[in-house]
Amino acid sequence: MRSDAKDVDTYLALAPDERRAVLGEIRDMCRELLTGFDESMSYGMPTYGREGIPEIAWASQKQYISVYVMRADVLDAHRDWLAHLSGGKGCIRYRSPAAIDFAVIRSVLTAVASSRGPISGDGEAPPNAVSGAAADRSSGVVSPDRPRDGENVSGDAEHIWSHAVHIDSMSVFHPDPTGLA
Repeated sequence: MRSDAKDVDTYLALAPDERRAVLGEIRDMCRELLTGFDESMSYGMPTYGREGIPEIAWASQKQYISVYVMRADVLDAHRDWLAHLSGGKGCIRYRSPAAIDFAVIRSVLTAVASSRGPISGDGEAPPNAVSGAAADRSSGVVSPDRPRDGENVSGDAEHIWSHAVHIDSMSVFHPDPTGLA
């Protein structure tokens, strides 16, 4: 569910009562561990980034609480821990507040804080590349012309960034990207 909240305090105040404490704990961990990151609202969810580039976001969705991780190296390093959870290439989903493993989230956030690896791409690109106008296709590195929070974007750039945030909602974490192993 996309929120119209203008800041994270308002987002938390509007969150369902049964999720508010857990979401507050996720926020507290982000603020503690993501030193030097800016907290903002982007695409209707709390987002944490450096130099205008989002690296972590979280949201209270209708059926689950999600944590979005945009660093491919961090996700790859945590695949075994995440294998039993529902998720996409850049999304970890918890069906209930009680299911959240804060040790895993702490580990992911700590790794994101120290990572300078590539930002994850959309569901059709390799896990360490963003495709289209917002990326250098040969290196998979997000280019400076990637839409920044609050910028007015349209067409391909908006499509690419929306996929980077809401990646493949029906896939499940699996070490083999084809899901056949």
